[in-house]
Amino acid sequence: QMGPFGSGHPPRQSRVLRWLRGAPARPGLSPAAPGSPAPHAGIHALCLRLPRPLPRARLFAALHALQERHGDNLLRVKGLLQVQEQATPLVVHCVHGQIYPITSLPEWPEGIRESRLVFIVRDIPEAHIRALLAAHLETDESGCR
Repeated sequence: QMGPFGSGHPPRQSRVLRWLRGAPARPGLSPAAPGSPAPHAGIHALCLRLPRPLPRARLFAALHALQERHGDNLLRVKGLLQVQEQATPLVVHCVHGQIYPITSLPEWPEGIRESRLVFIVRDIPEAHIRALLAAHLETDESGCR
């Protein structure tokens, strides 16, 4: 199996949209279901949006840093990335220390040009994820919605 879509072929836009819709609808890093208890202690889903394109190397350095520091507590990362080096979105999927092959979509789903990342984590504070990403992306935390 090659990444989140199985075949190793570029994913269809409709499948990516269904896959991403598991993320919270509102912008920002937030609990997936506000006010509802987590089914497993310490496990949280967080969503992050980055409205402007960033250097590909910095985005991947941030993901690698999260994996190195949190290993098994970084359960899953999925999303679309807007990088400066190309006009079309990259699809990223990580499980623990594994980054699956990166694929591209031919166009932006729903015409929304921004990075959207979903994190499923165990016992990693939201503030820590924000600070680590801000440091690697050389932006302040307000750059992450």
